[in-house]
Amino acid sequence: MSTTPCTSLDGFHATKAAQQADELARTLMAAINAEDYGALDTILAREFLSYDIEGEVRTRTGFKKYHQNLRKSFSDLRIDVHENIGVLVENDLVALRAVVTGTHTGDYEGTPATGKPIQTSVSYFLRLRDDRLVEHWQVMDTYRILVKIGRIPGVAASFQHLLRVPESPEGIFQESLGTEFNAIRTGRPAKREESRAVGRRLYDGAIATGNPDDVDALAEDYIQNAGWTPNGRRYFGNAWAIGRGAMPDGRAVQTHIVAENDRVATISVWDGTITTSGQPVDFASADFLRIENGVAAEHWDTVDYVRLVPVLRPPATRQLTSPLSSPSYQIGSMMSLVVQFSEYGSTDVLHLVEVPPPPVGPGQVRIGVRAAAVNPLDWKIMQGLMRAVMPLELPAGLGTDVAGVVDQVGAGVIGFNVGDEVLGSSLSPAYAQLALADPASLVIKPAALGWEVAGSLAGAGGTAWAVLDRVGLAEARHCSSTPRPEAWERSRPNWPSHEVDASSATASERNHEYLRALGVVPVAYGDGLGDRVRALAPSGVDAVLDASGRGEIPTSIELAGGPERVLTLLAFDAAALGIQVHTDGGGPHLGRALKGMVELIEEGACGYPSHGPTPFPRSPRRSMRAAPAT
Repeated sequence: MSTTPCTSLDGFHATKAAQQADELARTLMAAINAEDYGALDTILAREFLSYDIEGEVRTRTGFKKYHQNLRKSFSDLRIDVHENIGVLVENDLVALRAVVTGTHTGDYEGTPATGKPIQTSVSYFLRLRDDRLVEHWQVMDTYRILVKIGRIPGVAASFQHLLRVPESPEGIFQESLGTEFNAIRTGRPAKREESRAVGRRLYDGAIATGNPDDVDALAEDYIQNAGWTPNGRRYFGNAWAIGRGAMPDGRAVQTHIVAENDRVATISVWDGTITTSGQPVDFASADFLRIENGVAAEHWDTVDYVRLVPVLRPPATRQLTSPLSSPSYQIGSMMSLVVQFSEYGSTDVLHLVEVPPPPVGPGQVRIGVRAAAVNPLDWKIMQGLMRAVMPLELPAGLGTDVAGVVDQVGAGVIGFNVGDEVLGSSLSPAYAQLALADPASLVIKPAALGWEVAGSLAGAGGTAWAVLDRVGLAEARHCSSTPRPEAWERSRPNWPSHEVDASSATASERNHEYLRALGVVPVAYGDGLGDRVRALAPSGVDAVLDASGRGEIPTSIELAGGPERVLTLLAFDAAALGIQVHTDGGGPHLGRALKGMVELIEEGACGYPSHGPTPFPRSPRRSMRAAPAT
């Protein structure tokens, strides 16, 4: 809590009545914290009524029971006035925001005690009559509590990823107390009527229209203390563009407004339909604004996000989607970051640039990228080694293996929804914040599968699956391979329909133990390779997969008894010998292959090593210097 000695009691109110109303509200908080429920009889009028968005109406007795039950769940419960905002008074209305803290020591909403500390906010709007409180409207953010104690999953990161801002830990928006009440201001302070007008203008802007540019009611360096967006009015506008796309028929009705000097507080009730699920939803929010130079300079809010959680999982969706996500949201002038190169060369030619977000066409989905693989093909393209067979128009991007969260769905797409976590292959460069994909080349990412593995599965894994199908290894006796040893774990023939009695792979001496651990017999490179393989497979070799391109093709043809049972991924110049050349990655059935590989990984039947992640730079002023995978 704030320790500032200056509060709204220290000269903020212009009248004695307002000062007394402030004191009465604080007396209410003190009685609740002290469990002095008898004192509440002198604070709350006999006809006192308390209302919430659930439609419940509590009498004075019901108000007491509510807080008694809350304390059974959180034994050290405290509800303290958020002093950086203060207590606002206008005529017979009082508005305050409080910080709620405690430790989960008893059952709460069906969840037994966890011993975890909780912190959230609650906003009170109160009506006075004859020096007592007669009405009470409450907005409490129980979402933070329920996520913290493990009752529901956190979805903050999904929304923040759509907004393309750093994610909050634990799925909970990270709040800030804001600037202290008595902080020195350099701007022009506002009076009551101007503050009230700014509060209304804010709702008439981006909140109502969904236009990210309708943010003239906010300061350029606007401070958002509730944590659901970073500071800055650009983020606020883009966030509400997402929100309006999620609930295009949504309507917010400001039911109460309390303005005093440079501060204004509002309660709003929301009603609409979530696009992704088609389900109706209503919820309440309380907003507190500090006005300076005729615009909102600082913002605190309390939103009961938990009312959105039950409608976030449409029947066809396997992953929890963001409460403010939509297949039709528009992000206005927001740009997307992408790694590009304008000339061929080493990693020094890679630079991070801002580009317009790729538009989603019919039959496509757009992914907010969480991970993308660096494959050998990528650095060969970057160095210009593939320009003869893959001519590019520069500047160009890289990467096709991708994993991320669906943030837009094109017309005609079924089976995928906004917020789904997916993996597969992209149509546009994957070294980017946003990438387009064909739904046929995607599968749902299992929750237990890490982003690093998910983002590198499609290329090598899809290729391995496809080539095993292509050479027809069903009921084969022996398969020999010349891949990099780590690639063998991706392509070892223990997948369904690929029953192989024995397998071998050429490798350098340092990788032999690794291959043995996979159940593969290692064979050294060099002179006598054919004899060494024959010794291991006296009955013959059914197929040879070449993933090295190091000149073993003649020996491979001899071992397989002809070129038709030899398949290469790299020796393109050997196609004239009649061998099969594979250049199509996972091929047209990538989705089926990915589904099969995901099932095997979940069963623990297939491993997938990685060279480790390289963080994606967040600023276009930084260049990417990631070493290519080998």
